[in-house]
Amino acid sequence: MNPTTVTLAVGSAAFWATAIGLAVTAHNNYDALLLVVITAVAATCYLAMALGLGDVVIGAGDSAHVVQTARYVDWFITTPLLLYTLVSLCTPALPSSVLLVAVIALDLYMIVTGLLAAVVADVTRWVWFALSGLALVLLAALMYGPIYRHARTGPSFRFYQVLALFLVLLWFAYPVVWVLSPAGASVVSFETENILYLLLDVLAKAVFSVLVLVALLRMGQKKTSFR
Repeated sequence: MNPTTVTLAVGSAAFWATAIGLAVTAHNNYDALLLVVITAVAATCYLAMALGLGDVVIGAGDSAHVVQTARYVDWFITTPLLLYTLVSLCTPALPSSVLLVAVIALDLYMIVTGLLAAVVADVTRWVWFALSGLALVLLAALMYGPIYRHARTGPSFRFYQVLALFLVLLWFAYPVVWVLSPAGASVVSFETENILYLLLDVLAKAVFSVLVLVALLRMGQKKTSFR
């Protein structure tokens, strides 16, 4: 079985145990449960990729490449949850704001256009890639613009600084891998592409979840429902 699948599955189990403890001691803290969902979805999608489910061959001959649609399903589900977790943890008054809707909408647009870039075999794939990259830039601008200013007025600003920087820097590494991959400029092999995505996914989900969990335990936040 794919080692990342095992890592994320074990991480999910650990977060389940921690979430139960937080639910008992911190009055139904749902942030830890979100971490479980994130890691569980990622582990499930990696299992699908390990079994070759959802793999699609694009193009023909030397220009052919494999697109793992399960990877994009993973990103489409987990990346909005990562953003929600970060924003709701560090800016409790913001989840009802249009800013959260905007940042999640940009995130989903980024994933969808990224998928279109991967499945288009001709040169127009770079148009879709540019649109996906633009969405990422705008997302980062929101995270370090108005959302940053909201976080700055709260008691969790230090955590927001660390977590937002960690997440945004990692997300900017994904399009670099795509450009190098067979779907882009074909500089690295399919196997190398998978290793690079594997490392980024472990950092962006498992390690990020650990950092959020540490922040939760230190902050002692008590939340009884999603906003």
